[in-house]
Amino acid sequence: MRKLQWLKTRTGLFSDPRMLCLMNQANGDSYIVLWFFLKDMAGTVNDNGLVYVSGQEAMTTQLIAKCLHRRRPFIEKGLALLEKLELIKRNENGMIRIAIWDELQDFQRDEKKREQTKERVRRYRERQRQAQQGDSPVDAAPVMTETAVSDEMVMTAEEAPVYDGEPVTTPKTMRDYTSVQKYQELFGPMQGEFAQQLIDLEKMWGSEATCIAIELAHDNGVNNIKYIQAILKNSNGHPMKKEDAYERRQRECYEHIDAVLREARREKLQRLQAENARRNASRNDDGEGSGISFASLAKTM
Repeated sequence: MRKLQWLKTRTGLFSDPRMLCLMNQANGDSYIVLWFFLKDMAGTVNDNGLVYVSGQEAMTTQLIAKCLHRRRPFIEKGLALLEKLELIKRNENGMIRIAIWDELQDFQRDEKKREQTKERVRRYRERQRQAQQGDSPVDAAPVMTETAVSDEMVMTAEEAPVYDGEPVTTPKTMRDYTSVQKYQELFGPMQGEFAQQLIDLEKMWGSEATCIAIELAHDNGVNNIKYIQAILKNSNGHPMKKEDAYERRQRECYEHIDAVLREARREKLQRLQAENARRNASRNDDGEGSGISFASLAKTM
């Protein structure tokens, strides 16, 4: 199997709660090194995130310890921690697999995009060859025209036609619009009429909403103005990108941390109130003592 030449790493990696947990351990930086070592080995093997010496022999903790110049108990502890954080999985034979491999690399989508690009280039060259043989001009690139979209219609990626004609340079007067820049960044140059329709959508719905709609169309592999328009209309100008599994887990983790902190503050407040009540009762019984106000106790929170 062909080895990979590079690995993907998300921005904001060290704000990931799992990475924060690793770094907060004793010798946490070594756990980070272990995690990247396993990802590098998985990329070298390039077999759906598996880490092994051969298809029949798993990579042992002793071998990993020798590679990283660490003691074997430390490697075993690190693997157990990574498994607890659901970063890796191990089967009964000790075979290691990066649990979030597909999430990190997303090779299938990249491969699909490459295949689609190859197919578009092949079709264009075929039309060009036929035009030269028939002594006729090459078919002009289709011009996308805006049509009315009903509220009930939700155009899917399979239904929307994809523009596969020869790219045409975007007019200079239209390049300063945010939607045009976003489209060029994701899809490349466009025709002037197509750019004008994007500008009209930006003026109607706003630049941020239009750019998000363009990103959603790109994620679904659809290069079509009607599809972008349908996204904006069906969302009433508030399209939202669907969060992936990584973002969902990160959001849930932050929500859990916030809930724990709120509960801790509530319990502390109750303790302070109870302590203040006891001190006031003791002061009343003894007829002396300055006591401490609840407000002064609350300031310590």
